[in-house]
Amino acid sequence: MPRYRYRAYDGAGALKSGEIEGVSDTGVLDQLRAAGLFPVEAVAAREAARDVRWWERDLFAGRTLPPTSLALFTRELATLVEAGIPLDEALRIVTLHPMTTRMRKVVEETLTHVLEGASLSEAMGRQGRFGDFYCSMVRAGEAGGNLSEVLRQLASFLERSVETRARIRSALVYPSVLVLMAIGALVLIATVLLPTMVPIFRDAGAEPPYLIQRLLDLQSAIAQYWIMLCIILAAAVAGLVAVAQNPQARVAGHRLLLRMPVIGNIITLAETAKLARTLASLLGSGVPMLSALRIVENIAGNAVFTAALAEAAEEVKEGRMLSQAMHVSGVFPSLMLRLIAVGEETGRLEPMLHHVEKIFETQVQRRLEQLLTLLTPALTVFMGLIVGGLIMSVMGAILSINELALK
Repeated sequence: MPRYRYRAYDGAGALKSGEIEGVSDTGVLDQLRAAGLFPVEAVAAREAARDVRWWERDLFAGRTLPPTSLALFTRELATLVEAGIPLDEALRIVTLHPMTTRMRKVVEETLTHVLEGASLSEAMGRQGRFGDFYCSMVRAGEAGGNLSEVLRQLASFLERSVETRARIRSALVYPSVLVLMAIGALVLIATVLLPTMVPIFRDAGAEPPYLIQRLLDLQSAIAQYWIMLCIILAAAVAGLVAVAQNPQARVAGHRLLLRMPVIGNIITLAETAKLARTLASLLGSGVPMLSALRIVENIAGNAVFTAALAEAAEEVKEGRMLSQAMHVSGVFPSLMLRLIAVGEETGRLEPMLHHVEKIFETQVQRRLEQLLTLLTPALTVFMGLIVGGLIMSVMGAILSINELALK
């Protein structure tokens, strides 16, 4: 009879592990439950003995969880909690679902903290993987007694975020492939075709065409000074990282991005939509306004918006309305400020923030579609001119060699 390695919690909440004989995975789980244990995992001993594959190792222990995995976990946990299953048992059931090794480890650590007496928000906060926004919403749900509702809101929030990112990535696939193919064609011509033509020109006593000669000179320089070029590149990357870590330089760089004609407008719209979505979710879960602003400040992707939200939080702390506080910095779109003001006047700030989210998210999608509609043919023409010009130079060189041979 095959042996299985298991991990299970006893009645006191202690995590136990060992080996047991059983006919199948299901049979082993039944045996553990009959012994008064709450199984977390049971795998064949020969499979458990294998090393963890490199792509499943926890290489990013200090970072937050991937949005896709977190959204799936949140949806499953919300469904179980809403069904009336106790929190510890719900976490045990979630660990039995297929998930990455990293995600399983996080859930198991959360379960361990819960069994030790911590609340769900405390258990998640101790690990530093779920983020301030997630933990604050869970904490508000626990305080308001509507944890299942908050978890459902969180799952919907994360799923919308994942869907938005997926749409952007899919829209960028074709331009990226186009650029890579063009670069590959250039590299192939410059490294394979051109070097074979140089001896022909030398034998014929003629100089290669100007463009081909310049490309050959560039290739020779790279081959001769590649170590120095690598050092310069590494120094440039290190310098950029150092500048990015400097608060003033980071704000200046992000402000420059916002002033760019097309990119700046898209960044502003995207940050506004994310701000409205996050703030609405936090306020809907019962998080106080000042705390919600502090959380949104920490998850802003642009340093200019981070500084503006910090300034707005100070204004709210002094007693100003949210729309007035956000107006001071001059960063936020006037449409957003007007809609927030209407929401405050009518006492419907949360629904109005959701309305702001939809408006600006739609604008982001429309602007991205317009940009990609223009970018794709522009890239096609640009790359065609470069590759075509190089090919024409090569063909001209071949014809000139033929002319030399006939003379």
